[in-house]
Amino acid sequence: MKLKITIIIKLLFVNFVIGQIKESEINGTWIEYKSEMKDGSRILPISKSEINFSKIVIRNSKFCMDSSPIYKTDESQCLIFSLEEDVIKTSIKSGYHIEKSSSDTLVICQKIAGLENDKLKRSYLVDEKMLFSTELKKRKGEKNIVATKLFTPKLNVNLDDEIFIAFKNNISNIDVVGSLTIFPGKKVVTSEISYSSVKSNKIGIITNVINNSFDKWDLTNFEEFESIKIPFIIRSEIKRYSSLTYKGVRVLYFTNTISEFDYVNRSTTLDDMEKSNKLFQKGIKAYSDKNYIIAAEYFSKSYKTDPKNIDALYNKAVAYFEGGDKENACKTWKELVDLGQTNGIELYKNNCN
Repeated sequence: MKLKITIIIKLLFVNFVIGQIKESEINGTWIEYKSEMKDGSRILPISKSEINFSKIVIRNSKFCMDSSPIYKTDESQCLIFSLEEDVIKTSIKSGYHIEKSSSDTLVICQKIAGLENDKLKRSYLVDEKMLFSTELKKRKGEKNIVATKLFTPKLNVNLDDEIFIAFKNNISNIDVVGSLTIFPGKKVVTSEISYSSVKSNKIGIITNVINNSFDKWDLTNFEEFESIKIPFIIRSEIKRYSSLTYKGVRVLYFTNTISEFDYVNRSTTLDDMEKSNKLFQKGIKAYSDKNYIIAAEYFSKSYKTDPKNIDALYNKAVAYFEGGDKENACKTWKELVDLGQTNGIELYKNNCN
């Protein structure tokens, strides 16, 4: 039974100038409704957030990925690509294989040299215009609606920045729950705060910024509604680290659940990745020295430090198995089964039944 070896590939992004296939077939704004790894495994780590959102904009030989449903895509952050046969090529060694393309659906899968199928993401996408049309039909006859991530006016500016500037660098820790309502006919925006973690004059500053934001909204296709309500949560935060201080304001729309911040802000830092890799390499060394149980412990710590490092979990099972501890090996493979990992499912079936 072989260990999985983590390989870090640094890719140099370059521009390509040769186009061979019509880009018109894939141009547009695409909303992701499903994703998985190429081998069918579930993407890790699994988020409990209900506000996950991903869209891909393809136009003018630019490939743009965006996670905001309410802000317009910043094309300055996009990748220049060339279309070569059925591959959207964004660099020498990477791109996206077009697995399916029609007027309203697109299925693409990452194509990166050196990476196996369980490391490549597949995205199932639907055309934004078609999706918007479907959502609009659902609300036929309604005059007062609640916006969702799939059916919302867009902001031309970042209200996070507007609120931060209005605070005049006087940042403190506060969580706020509320909603804003846009009245297209009256050309007015109002706000309502239902919860604040502390009493603060910042509530007045926040509502003032929101109430003066009407001109910052693109209400195209929303003009006929009398009102559009958008729930939100706001976190103003100051954090002090050993060598620096972070100050910021974050607004999340379409939710009134403060815990969403924990899911959205939960990400693996570069320090975590480095620590995880060091533990992983120690696991490899211990395994090579046939210290299988010690290796399993290192792989376990590596995975806990960086849950995206699924290879560490696979190796933990292998180390237990080679060390004669089939019970813990099967428990680990079962964990991979529960995480929806295709290879883990096969290993569990072959070794534990």
